[in-house]
Amino acid sequence: MTKRDEILITALKLFSHHGYAGVGIDRIIAESGVAKMTLYKQFGTKEGLIEATLQLRDELFMADLSNYVGQHASARKNKSHFRVAPSLV
Repeated sequence: MTKRDEILITALKLFSHHGYAGVGIDRIIAESGVAKMTLYKQFGTKEGLIEATLQLRDELFMADLSNYVGQHASARKNKSHFRVAPSLV
């Protein structure tokens, strides 16, 4: 796992539990085990980290949804369940 991935996963976990305002950069670097400079080099600002975290969250959600649809072929018959992402069915 890359340092960037470690930061993102840690930030996603912390933001999910404590909110964006409830988690500081120092806590993220302490729990991810990277240097502060590494975080800023990868994301620029806390806002950049939040943006990358939101993108990761969306990618994970879409992957889970796609897997669900693939495993439940009968779900394709009722597209009303997928108003958010009809292109997946």
